[in-house]
Amino acid sequence: MSKIKAAIFGLEHPHAISLYKAMKLYPDDFDILGFADVPSLDEQEHKSKLGNIGAAAVNECKEYEDWHELLDLRPDFAVIATNNSDKAKVACEIMSRGINVLGEKPMAPTYADAVKMAKCAKKNGVSILTNWPVAWFPAFKKAKELADAGRIGKIMRVVYRSPATWGPYSFGKDGVLPPTDFMNKTWWYKNECGGGSLLDYDGYGTMLSTW
Repeated sequence: MSKIKAAIFGLEHPHAISLYKAMKLYPDDFDILGFADVPSLDEQEHKSKLGNIGAAAVNECKEYEDWHELLDLRPDFAVIATNNSDKAKVACEIMSRGINVLGEKPMAPTYADAVKMAKCAKKNGVSILTNWPVAWFPAFKKAKELADAGRIGKIMRVVYRSPATWGPYSFGKDGVLPPTDFMNKTWWYKNECGGGSLLDYDGYGTMLSTW
């Protein structure tokens, strides 16, 4: 079987690095064509954005200045790592070329965007996937296994609490937030870009409750 030709569109989401590493675990299955940033409302410097995909990807893959040039290579599979507000526009343009896409969670910042993406996928006969990192965590999978087996009784209520609601760039010493100038430029802290703790972290609890 031929390899899946994959490409990464957008450098704004900090999970881009984990998605790149996941594909690299299967060198016999994936041929990564390259990556490209997608212009947006985000004001974060390009050099800083490269940190979201990691040094390994920068050193190993070709970066395209124009994301349409990468799209013209007709990948089989596109990973979208833009900010949330740009995701629907980018995903629909990619799917219109018959390319399957995977976007980071949440699927979209609004219900209208999610419906637009779903209709676009159906119209073009492609798949659209949303990556929920916690779906792959061993602890959560074990909890679901125990629940499915009836080991913990009938579940009446699900409560999700997250200790990390300062955002993906706040990990480090307790109580230390990113510099203010960084937060002012970065999409995750901008409502108009689909950023913010509620949209980002609330989704985890919503996704887990569907289990």
